[in-house]
Amino acid sequence: CSGASIGMNRWLLAVRPWSFTASVIPVAIGNVAAFVLRNVEPSPSTTLPHEWSFSTLVLSIVGVLSIHSAANLTNTYWDYKTGNDVKSTSRDRTLFDFGLKPSHVLGFSLVMYALSAVVGAILLLSQPLWAQFELALLFGAGSMLAYFYTAQPIRLKARALGDLAVLAAYGPLMTWGTCFLQRGVWEWQLLGYLGLAPGLLSVAILHANNSRDIDVDKRAGTVTVARLLGSAANCRRYFVLLILLAYTATALTAWRLSHIYYTAYPASMATTTATVLVWLVAVLPLLALPIATSLVRQFSNKTSQEDIVEQTAKFHMAFGMLVLLGLLCQATFLYP
Repeated sequence: CSGASIGMNRWLLAVRPWSFTASVIPVAIGNVAAFVLRNVEPSPSTTLPHEWSFSTLVLSIVGVLSIHSAANLTNTYWDYKTGNDVKSTSRDRTLFDFGLKPSHVLGFSLVMYALSAVVGAILLLSQPLWAQFELALLFGAGSMLAYFYTAQPIRLKARALGDLAVLAAYGPLMTWGTCFLQRGVWEWQLLGYLGLAPGLLSVAILHANNSRDIDVDKRAGTVTVARLLGSAANCRRYFVLLILLAYTATALTAWRLSHIYYTAYPASMATTTATVLVWLVAVLPLLALPIATSLVRQFSNKTSQEDIVEQTAKFHMAFGMLVLLGLLCQATFLYP
């Protein structure tokens, strides 16, 4: 029993659970946004049931955790195979300290991809045929980005395209898809803004890692945005820019929500209380600013960068939870 427990712990560490905030937060935001909009902006479609579904929320989280785990394992496998990770310098110890072989990691990643495909199929089958096709394209795009982020022959990470891939995969693609599953209509603008905020902070997590590993990537011939920026000062400026853009995305979200609410309920939106509730989605994340400030200071000090990736992930989670709280406040108190 203890041996099985040790084995499970190895696999749990291998999938890097500290990074799961990057996928769970945007999926939760997409589902909660659909809940918020269920009475405010009814879907124009009459062919779909639009009752908000808790089972859809659970399945979407299971599916995204499966593909995120698969992506992390794929990253471990291909970074090892291409020489990006070697025993003396790699921070990912999966293939060096856990007693796992590359074939084991690759095999488990395929199992996780298969599980995500099964969950995706269950979600797709609840939709009409035209929606199945559109969602399949979205799911397929996300899966390709997850796999080819490090996999040959495309290897987006090594071509300075990793930041764009992460922004799309852990941002709007997730919020668009999950909201559509709940509502049956594409909310391009609002869910695009809502997806940009966690997506940009996921890029910040990636950038913190790449900035710390510039020398390692240089030896392996991997070209990242951090390498292209050149200096530590430029890397820090880019990190700050990503955080500022995430806050800008929440402000745009509040602006778009205020327009939606005012169109639906012009009399109610004339009150100060309603205006404050709408803007909570932008105001509440400001409570996480002290964490962001601390991260920027840590980013500036090379001697304290050892855990900056994990700390940035914690900021991502705090920021995302505050966005979710702002949305839930609207759902609870704003309806006339």
